[in-house]
Amino acid sequence: MVGFIFAGLTSWSFRNFVVSDCAAPFRSLLDVFLMPGLLVSVALSGNVHTYEAGPAAMGNFIFYFVVTYICVAVWQKYRTGFKPS
Repeated sequence: MVGFIFAGLTSWSFRNFVVSDCAAPFRSLLDVFLMPGLLVSVALSGNVHTYEAGPAAMGNFIFYFVVTYICVAVWQKYRTGFKPS
């Protein structure tokens, strides 16, 4: 679910580049969270000035899916008291 949210935010971010002054802090925070996908997109395009939204969205989906999976797995282990299996 988290991966889909960040993939959607990536697509939205590429379409809505112009932001009003009151939303500028939100945009800066959003850019920080979308950075993993942007780095993937730049790496795939080979040029920092031209990159596509599709690879960026897929990169964010994969990155945040893995991060969420690891966090949930660690949380479940912590909840059960790290009992050896």
